[in-house]
Amino acid sequence: MTINDERDQSRPGWSVSGPLGDFTDGVYTFSGSYLGWAPTVTTQNPAHDVTAGPALPSGTPPGLAVGSVLATAPAAGGLGTSTLGATIDLKIPSTTQPGLYSATLTVTAITTA
Repeated sequence: MTINDERDQSRPGWSVSGPLGDFTDGVYTFSGSYLGWAPTVTTQNPAHDVTAGPALPSGTPPGLAVGSVLATAPAAGGLGTSTLGATIDLKIPSTTQPGLYSATLTVTAITTA
């Protein structure tokens, strides 16, 4: 994911996060908490002031089901282009029925004070 912040320097920083919905095959479901991630900043902005969010192990309730920070930039920081990523880890419950499951990750970038 690429963040390109070209706002006025006096603006506050930002935060990017993402909650994950339940996995479903149309009939069966399992919680998004079974997906974890270890966020990374793969390309820093010119000021090198973007920080990756904390790692969230898979299967840790509530996990990504309620969201977790992918990256943040401090007040007046984060200007320019940064590339964010994450290593993901999915541990599917052993009771899950076979099928083709999918889930929706909603990524949100907000200004922070």
